[in-house]
Amino acid sequence: MVVDDTPANLALLDTMLRNQGYRVAAFPRGDLALNAAADNPPDLILLDIVMPGLNGFEVCGRLKADETLRDIPVLFITALNNIENKLRAFAAGGADYITKPFQADEMAARVKTHLKLRALQQELEGQNLNLESLVAQRTGELEQAFAQLSRLDRVKSDFLTMISHEMRTPLNGVLSISEFVFDLAPDTGECRELRSFYQQSRRRIERLLDDANTLNSLDTPHKQEQPSPIPVLEVFVEAKQAAAGITVLTDFPPGFEAVCALGDRVLLIRAFETLIQVASCFASATNLAALSATVTEKQVVLNFSLDNLRLADDQAAQFFEISSPARSASFAESLGLAPVVAHRIIALFGGDVRFVKKGAATGMLRVEMARPV
Repeated sequence: MVVDDTPANLALLDTMLRNQGYRVAAFPRGDLALNAAADNPPDLILLDIVMPGLNGFEVCGRLKADETLRDIPVLFITALNNIENKLRAFAAGGADYITKPFQADEMAARVKTHLKLRALQQELEGQNLNLESLVAQRTGELEQAFAQLSRLDRVKSDFLTMISHEMRTPLNGVLSISEFVFDLAPDTGECRELRSFYQQSRRRIERLLDDANTLNSLDTPHKQEQPSPIPVLEVFVEAKQAAAGITVLTDFPPGFEAVCALGDRVLLIRAFETLIQVASCFASATNLAALSATVTEKQVVLNFSLDNLRLADDQAAQFFEISSPARSASFAESLGLAPVVAHRIIALFGGDVRFVKKGAATGMLRVEMARPV
């Protein structure tokens, strides 16, 4: 679109641009140009400044105020070459400023450049719209997937709760009858051996149900009370007492009795008891574990020394995952899901549990917990 009140200039620009292969709409007044642009927006506007009625600055201002026209590049063409008018033109939203008399080659180059910029801008806008559409689509898919996972998680939680509850009733019947049968059986070495095996199996089944229920409760979001500081040493002493029959050799730094963690005391006792048992399983000395501790400003670290850590690297790395077969193929097979529960509990304390291998069968069980700020 060319807007100029001088017929000779209008005709010259019209001819020149048509010879360049452009479709041209020429107007002698600003109001006519604005009406035409509203009906059929052009790709570029060449605009004179000094015109009767609406001058070029006013025409440009109205273009920039219209949401559908504001992005059209405006090239001012004028005989006014002082700096004030140039600044005013750019302040009004002009993309370029060409002074008369202009060179045809320069005009063609500037028109071509601004049309190319305009095409790139429109392409970018199209890509942005497409990206927004893809993002909205993907967001919707993720929301649906999250909703589906939430439903499946609720089903899993309800299933585990039901299994844990429903199995206990028939299991208590089986266990009671088994106890009655053993009471009636003769007191022979074979019967005593069978009864000992039965007692071990019973404890494993009951613990497995408790661990499954605990895992379910740890994975289920619920409102938690404000955690209070828990002395780590006190909790460890209680856990060591609960892990009956296992001797723990300790090496704690001075002042360790004042070191605290934030969380549930009962859960931490349970986690420590299990970790003591895990360490004992991978120590060559039966029922013996060696523990040292280090403390930093933000963390407390417990290291159980292990000299019988006969696990491959991948088994050690996956040991505390619920789906890992490493536990059932290791010395800790009898602990069932308990190590997984301990790992989840320590995670609630802002920490982690993992094996650190040093040699073919040596390493440590490393327990990290965050300290309250």
